Amino acid sequence: GEIKLSGSLGEIRDLENLLRVAKNAGARRILLPSACMASFMQVPQVLLTSIAPVFYLDPIDAAKKALDIY
Repeated sequence: GEIKLSGSLGEIRDLENLLRVAKNAGARRILLPSACMASFMQVPQVLLTSIAPVFYLDPIDAAKKALDIY
């Protein structure tokens, strides 16, 4: 998602395409806001088994999870 300087999180659009690009680039994990859990479950199974989601609640949580210090 998009994190703004104010700390607000932007909505993720076209999650399926985003996951396809990540998979093709060799990603194994993807950092996603917890607000898009429902959208994640609508993605085809092929992508769901290829990339593990790591959900975050706020920008601080996202930074900690991105740096593997959670």
